[in-house]
Amino acid sequence: MIGKEILTGAIDMHVHAAPDVQARKYNDWQLQQSYNQAGMAGYVSKCHAGDTAARSALMMAHDPAVTVYGGIVLNHPVGGLNAAAVEASARMGGRIVWFPTIDKISIADEAGKLLPAVYDILDCIKEYQLILATGHLPPEQALQLLQAGAACGVERMIATHVSLPLTAADLTMQKKYLDCGAVLEHCYYTPYHQLCPIEAIAASIRQAGPERVLLSSDMGQPDGLTPPAALLDFSHQLYEEGISVQELRTMLVQTPKELLS
Repeated sequence: MIGKEILTGAIDMHVHAAPDVQARKYNDWQLQQSYNQAGMAGYVSKCHAGDTAARSALMMAHDPAVTVYGGIVLNHPVGGLNAAAVEASARMGGRIVWFPTIDKISIADEAGKLLPAVYDILDCIKEYQLILATGHLPPEQALQLLQAGAACGVERMIATHVSLPLTAADLTMQKKYLDCGAVLEHCYYTPYHQLCPIEAIAASIRQAGPERVLLSSDMGQPDGLTPPAALLDFSHQLYEEGISVQELRTMLVQTPKELLS
C-alpha cells in the first residue's frame, strides 16, 4: 500500500485556484494550507485567463513554508502570443509559459510555418530560463513547438496533458517529444474523469522512464478532489499497475524540483 508519506516534499506542477473566471473549489490560501498539511513542498498555480506570477509572490510572502510558483497562459486575456507579457511574468518571478489552452490561437501560418511571435517567446523563455509547456496544442503542433524550442536552446520543456483526449499523444508521438528533451506530464484529472485508462499512463511511464515524467493533479474544479488527495489516489492506482514507490517519488518530487530549479 501507498502511504501519505509518498507526497512528502512533492510539488504539484498543475493546479487551478480562485480567483478565476471559472468556478474553482479553493482559493490560493486554502490550497497552500492543504499542501502544507500533506507535507508537500509546493505547487504551480495555473490560470487559463492570465498570469499567476504576482499572486504567487504574495502567497510566498504570506507563508514561505510551501513554495508557490506562478506562470502565464498565452490565451486571449494576455494578448495571445505576446512576448512582452511573457517577459513581464518572468520579471515578476513567473516560472512557466503555457502555450494556448482554452482559446483557439494558432502558432503557425497557413503554410505550417511557426509564426515570428513564437520565436520571440522562445527567445524570452531561453533568456529568463523559464519552462516551456505546450498547453492544449494538438500533438503535431506541440511537436513542432518542442522541436523549435530545442533548436532555440530552451532547456526546460513540458509536453502538457499527453493523456488528455484533447492533446493525447500515442507512444510514438511521446517518443518524439522525449527526443526533443521534453518531460511528459500526466494529470490525475484524466483518469479521474475516466478519459484515459490508468494502464495507458503506466505504459507511458515505462517507455519514458520516471525521470522524464511528472505527475500533476490538475484539480481545482468544484467537483474534484483536494489536490493532495488526487495525487495520493493517482499514486495508488499507478502502484497497482507496477510503478514502484521510488519511481513515484521521482515523478512527484525529483522531476518537478529539477524543472523548477
